[in-house]
Amino acid sequence: MRKKSTRKMAASLSVLFPGLGQLYNKQRGKGMLFGAMAVSLLLGYRPAHLSTAAILVMIVLPYFGLWVYSVLDAWYGAKGTAKHAPTRDQLQSTH
Repeated sequence: MRKKSTRKMAASLSVLFPGLGQLYNKQRGKGMLFGAMAVSLLLGYRPAHLSTAAILVMIVLPYFGLWVYSVLDAWYGAKGTAKHAPTRDQLQSTH
């Protein structure tokens, strides 16, 4: 049950903002990269002469792709972080 709630939490955090789920999964480098990419897409340089179609292609679609990838990566990344080495007590109880 813990694994499922961890996955849901990681994916939910990435739904809020790309990279938060990766940070939750202790994937700090990836989380910071996704967050920086999202911020640069949202706050980056935009020439005044860009048309609506250009803004869609250059900003909205890449952000949406990053957002979807971040959510999926957080979900599947949580699966890997839920597997951990057994504790000393668990090892001793098996002997």
